[in-house]
Amino acid sequence: MRCQAAKITLTKHSRTKKKATTTISGLHFFSPPLPALKVISKGLASRLATGCSVSKSPSNPNVEEITIQGDVAEDVKDMILARQKPFNDLKEGDVSESQVKVEEEKKKGKGAGA
Repeated sequence: MRCQAAKITLTKHSRTKKKATTTISGLHFFSPPLPALKVISKGLASRLATGCSVSKSPSNPNVEEITIQGDVAEDVKDMILARQKPFNDLKEGDVSESQVKVEEEKKKGKGAGA
């Protein structure tokens, strides 16, 4: 894993027409300078005034990820880059804008509707 650059991925998942969740993965690459994921999860829940949990990643069961209720990917990205709480333990230069990626996962629909 040393040759691969560490990346934090923020994925927006659509649940219904207006509801969404945001998943943060890749924080385990930065585990020495960051507190435990549960602490980060609690800080995000308080800061964003929403529900937040830590769970195993469906794609990689050995890795935990944070799931947040709502479409807050851009807010979390700004918090990471500005090193605001709960990401204030990141040192200057630990995470650059190129390492934080926002993705949108589309639901598989019945057809190509409007």
